[in-house]
Amino acid sequence: MAESATRLYALLARNHSNGVVFRRGPSKLVQLLQWDLANDTLTPGQWFKGRVYERLCDLSPDGKYLLYFAANFKPPYGTWSAISKPPYFSALALWPKGDTWGGGGLFDADSNGITLNHSPSEMAMADGFKLPPNFRVRKQAEFSGWGTGELVLSHRLVRDGWIPHSEGVRKQNKFGSKLRIEYTEPQIWIKAALNGKAKIAMETHGMYERRGAMYVHELKYENEQEQIDFGRCDWADITKEGVVYFSTDGVLKKKRPGREVEIIADLTENSFEEVVPTEQALEW
Repeated sequence: MAESATRLYALLARNHSNGVVFRRGPSKLVQLLQWDLANDTLTPGQWFKGRVYERLCDLSPDGKYLLYFAANFKPPYGTWSAISKPPYFSALALWPKGDTWGGGGLFDADSNGITLNHSPSEMAMADGFKLPPNFRVRKQAEFSGWGTGELVLSHRLVRDGWIPHSEGVRKQNKFGSKLRIEYTEPQIWIKAALNGKAKIAMETHGMYERRGAMYVHELKYENEQEQIDFGRCDWADITKEGVVYFSTDGVLKKKRPGREVEIIADLTENSFEEVVPTEQALEW
């Protein structure tokens, strides 16, 4: 059985104390929430009927804009990458794609440009959308749009201070197995606080869990005084100050050095509702 029907994934802004949370569950419903890390408050926003590929998304350095890759597999686009203002999915700019080979992208350091994980034939913006003057849009790499999208994830992780510690050893199991892809040795990424005294390790043990998560992660934490194995975890990050944020079973949590784990929000009971974007959400 699945541990939870609700899964959370978050993105933290590089230069500001804010972020966004993607709440998924059921599998074809995603809610976007804006997160103020200064006081740990969440502002609920729009829901999306379809799939948002959160690992291929990015926040502008100030957290003002979200670049996301989404799919509903219906006309007119099927799949697309777009820029919006959290906590809304309503697009300010949209690039049709049509498949799930690649997609998404990354913001430049100055927030005035993006790199898209689209092929050359997929770089045209959809009719009815426009960009601010001097806003840059470039292909992410030579083979953008022709791969799985790990290009976006790995670049974002490294950019944000994660260090690849182990590629892991993958084993493909037969159809119907508990894990379709199993890591007999886990893939491991490590990230440390600015002073290096606290760090987390995110271990991937498998993918495509039967009636469960798409990615099976475990989180480990240590500082000078303690070592904690948090076990199953859907998402995690650590700030420069050594504060760890993570999510399990639809609950967003926080761990400060020397303190007990705190619950920021339990989002398991959130349910779909129509949310109309504000006028400001539709303006650059």
